Amino acid sequence: RLQCCGIYDYRDWKNRIPQSCCKLTAIGQRLQCQTLGENNNHFTIFTEGCLEVTKEFVRGQAVVIGTSGIVISIIIVLGMIFSCTLFRLIK
Repeated sequence: RLQCCGIYDYRDWKNRIPQSCCKLTAIGQRLQCQTLGENNNHFTIFTEGCLEVTKEFVRGQAVVIGTSGIVISIIIVLGMIFSCTLFRLIK
């Protein structure tokens, strides 16, 4: 999904690259790229490392996560205010 390979890049795997690092063809099949060689290049292997890709993904989702947290906090505070008001009215 993230289209990455290894921590820093595909060379982290030395000579045995996992199939998840191989790019997909147009019909959805993985290209054969399990061993490094002349046939493998940036057209067959995801060359970007997963560390940076994951960092960028989290940064991109930070607004959604932060907004969700703020909205949930506001709902909780409003619930507390409502329950205190209701408690005083019942008393």
